[in-house]
Amino acid sequence: MSGLTVDGPFTGTAVADFERALERARSLDQLLFLDLTGVTAIDRPTCKYLVNLMQHDFRLIICPAFVEHWIAREDAARTRE
Repeated sequence: MSGLTVDGPFTGTAVADFERALERARSLDQLLFLDLTGVTAIDRPTCKYLVNLMQHDFRLIICPAFVEHWIAREDAARTRE
C-alpha cells in the first residue's frame, strides 16, 4: 500500500503538485491511500477533484471532519446530476 499526505491548504494551486505525486504513486502499482489529516482548508473545485479520484484511485482517505463533510456533499451532488 502506498500513501500520499497533504498538509495545509489544499486548493487549486496545490493540485498540480499533488498530481505529480499521484502519478509517481500510481507507478508503484499498489493500493493508494490519502492522508488529509493536516489539511487546513479545501476549496470546492479541489473537493470535486477528490470525489472523482475516490471513484478511481483511492481505497482509503483519512481526513478531518470538515473535509469529510464537503466530500460527502460533493459526492451526493454528483450522484444527483
